[in-house]
Amino acid sequence: KMAQVVTVAPRDPETEGFIMQQTMLRVKDPKVSVDFYSRVLGMRLLKQLDFPDMEFSLFFMGYVDESLMPEDPKERTKWCFQQPATIELTHNYGTENDSEFKGYHNGNTDPRGFGHIGISVPDVPEDPKERTKWCFQQPATIELTHNYGTENDSEFKGYHNGNTDPR
Repeated sequence: KMAQVVTVAPRDPETEGFIMQQTMLRVKDPKVSVDFYSRVLGMRLLKQLDFPDMEFSLFFMGYVDESLMPEDPKERTKWCFQQPATIELTHNYGTENDSEFKGYHNGNTDPRGFGHIGISVPDVPEDPKERTKWCFQQPATIELTHNYGTENDSEFKGYHNGNTDPR
């Protein structure tokens, strides 16, 4: 079977200036997740927003020049929401310490949904040992699959720190 042919309507002028600002992923442990996205993938923490009354926190990660990040908290929040293609890591309080927590639906089983996040990199080592060291399994694109809460959940076989979810 061939994919359906689709057409794109002309852009509505009212959408001028729209950007794809964020994709949200729920995470079990923000310490592990922020470490993974920053240390392994090189993203920066753009902004953390805490909502203790509702028992969740948001961590906005992205690729930016840190020297451009405003110091003022209000300006930084405004700036954060103007950055394209960020990842919002959402942490619901308590999941990091709940031994019964099985994780979130991975999107790869029924009902199917979310599949992956692709990150382009300038160069991937040819040596498989080096790719494993840096968690790369694909030649040009890193795919983060949304697999949570199982022992074999990580597409990044080289990154495992005792937690079942490096994200």
